[in-house]
Amino acid sequence: MLNIEFATVLHCIDGRVQLPVFYYLQERFGVPYIDLITEAGMVRHIADPLENPVKLATFESLKISMDRHGSRQVALVAHEDCAGNPTTQAIQEEQLRLGLHQLERNFPGMERLGIWCPLEGAIQEIL
Repeated sequence: MLNIEFATVLHCIDGRVQLPVFYYLQERFGVPYIDLITEAGMVRHIADPLENPVKLATFESLKISMDRHGSRQVALVAHEDCAGNPTTQAIQEEQLRLGLHQLERNFPGMERLGIWCPLEGAIQEIL
């Protein structure tokens, strides 16, 4: 039987934003555990409409989170001052929307959430 106490986050490696997002998602999704899948500039890899090694590996890990931990919710995160994706907030928000579309296409049964995380201030949900 699957344990539905997990959600999953596709996140940048930047430690400045990991804990705020982790705590936000625990409350937002109502779960005690968050599976973290990280890569520098994650959102740009997931937004890419073409296959790429990072997206393939991330989707494989997401499938494990779903199959083994019962995760049914996934958040894709972009953040301010990203060294792996050094671009504007507006471009990263568009990448979030494109990435959420990629997740919907590949994981239609999951609840999806886009997150913009400033270094200071409130986390924003991006639709």
